[in-house]
Amino acid sequence: MAQRIVIGIFLTSLLVASVAMFMGHQSLAKYFAAPALAFSGWSALGHLVTLDDEVPGEWSNPEGSKAIWKRSVVELIIKIMVFAAVGIAFYV
Repeated sequence: MAQRIVIGIFLTSLLVASVAMFMGHQSLAKYFAAPALAFSGWSALGHLVTLDDEVPGEWSNPEGSKAIWKRSVVELIIKIMVFAAVGIAFYV
């Protein structure tokens, strides 16, 4: 339930910020994009901090699967790219 709420806030923030940017209100777009930037940054940073748990043989991967480790690294890269895209789109 909480995950759906966060995703809804993230997408709503992006949509409203995009509309504001399209209508020429760049300062307002930055204001509306702030939740999307905060949530994407929080997600990327949290994943980075706990990435070592996914290493084969560690806490979240006791069976030593390299597939779990690789999937986790790919997910981290995607999260960082989303964070960068939101930051570049609305703050640069």
